[in-house]
Amino acid sequence: MSRDDNFLLLVLICTLGIAGMIVWHIQGANRQTGRLIVEILFFTGMSLVPFMASIAPHQPDGIARLQRSLTSRKRSGRDDR
Repeated sequence: MSRDDNFLLLVLICTLGIAGMIVWHIQGANRQTGRLIVEILFFTGMSLVPFMASIAPHQPDGIARLQRSLTSRKRSGRDDR
């Protein structure tokens, strides 16, 4: 995944966050349950974006790329060890 793809993911996450805030404010203060549901839905959407792009939160980009290249070598039978 290139850096441009990561930038687009960041833009999508920020857009979802801003949209969630706008919807949350439009609902008004007297609808606490609705506001909570909006928060949960938008937070879930923001969490799914990196998951669907196969970005692991516990691994830096370089390590994930290294692991993918090692597993592809083993599958193709080019293990250099």
